[in-house]
Amino acid sequence: MLRKKKNLQRILKRYQHGAVTPHAKEFKMNHILFNNNLFLVNESHKGFVTRGELFNKLNHSKNTVIALIDCECERIAAPSNNLIKDKLMSDEFTAKYGLGYSLQSKLVGENLYHVFGAKEKLISEIYGILKNDKVKILPYALVIGNLLSGMGYIKKGKTTIFVDVIGEELLITFFEHNRIYKTRHLQYKNLETFTSELERSRKDYFSTKETYDNNSFEEGYLFVTNDENILNAVIKQNVTEEENCKYIDNEFCFHDGLVNIDTDVCFRLQEVLLREKKAIEYRLMRKRLFLATTIAMSAFSLFMASILLRSGANNALNKTLLVEKSLNNKLRNNYRIKLYTLLEKPLSNNYGFVFHNIVEQLPNNYIVEDFNISNVKKLGYQVDLFLHVLNSNTEYNNVDILLSNGKVLINDVFIKDLPGKHIMAKIVGNK
Repeated sequence: MLRKKKNLQRILKRYQHGAVTPHAKEFKMNHILFNNNLFLVNESHKGFVTRGELFNKLNHSKNTVIALIDCECERIAAPSNNLIKDKLMSDEFTAKYGLGYSLQSKLVGENLYHVFGAKEKLISEIYGILKNDKVKILPYALVIGNLLSGMGYIKKGKTTIFVDVIGEELLITFFEHNRIYKTRHLQYKNLETFTSELERSRKDYFSTKETYDNNSFEEGYLFVTNDENILNAVIKQNVTEEENCKYIDNEFCFHDGLVNIDTDVCFRLQEVLLREKKAIEYRLMRKRLFLATTIAMSAFSLFMASILLRSGANNALNKTLLVEKSLNNKLRNNYRIKLYTLLEKPLSNNYGFVFHNIVEQLPNNYIVEDFNISNVKKLGYQVDLFLHVLNSNTEYNNVDILLSNGKVLINDVFIKDLPGKHIMAKIVGNK
């Protein structure tokens, strides 16, 4: 009962320090620390395994995430353009480490990237052991850096040294605010030799870095570890100030780091990357084809709609013209019938001659719009003609009509908004 209580207190303490989150204990995946010795954490196993044992101890219904220690790490400046960026990073990395590396990058500043490189042969070996393409392989240094940043142990303007003790292995990684260095192994024989090895490793490692400011060591650095004995030895021998020494009560830091990390940095097999690239290109091609087809169909629909609208408008115009022509013909026929009826009547006076005589005396710029012949009691007949000029630009002339057997009255009028004349001829005669 006392032992369970102590274990509970230890877990609560780890939660308070941010070392783990509640879902970190649920073992939703296979988490592996991949080094010369392999360390596996899943729901059925927690401990070192050989490469031959690894496949049988995996939970194959779960995905696998690996923290790979053997990675090179460089900080490289490159533009944001993907094609130029990838080539520049590849050329600079290859110039220093040679060919045969799989590269992944992470943006850490304006046009500044962390570039992680793992040997392609090692990546292929991992995939061969696991016999599964659903594997995420992350740089161990990136995983630990993400964990320490979440705990507030990586600060601007200060160097952080993290010593991870896993069984008999000691791993040392250096961090700055926007830089991660390659993880290395430390020789661990006893606590006395460890502190001297730590100091030598610290000075030698940073002396090779041109961008490192050695003055920052005069201000001290932050030392973080998950081993209490090492922490006490560093404090006892005054390697750095005690307030700069931090302890993480977590023997599986890599596991909590893998559980809580969210990153696109992931080493993959070249053939897997090509397959994924082809799949992405195929999806993009389908989207482009769908978009092009949609645009073409929309354009065709608009074209057909315009043809139909134009055809409908032409039909309506033709119908209107036909109706107008038909009405004009009917009007002419009505006038002709009316005139013929009048001319065919056996009148004592030749009114057709009288009508013709009036029309002959009209100027050329006038047109007869209407006429009427009616009886006038005790007098004879009256002829009414309505004239108007051809158009508004036509000169407006006077009209003079002379009849030998009648009286003519001429009045100015407007007909169809044009200047016109009303000619009223009273002809004396009998039927």
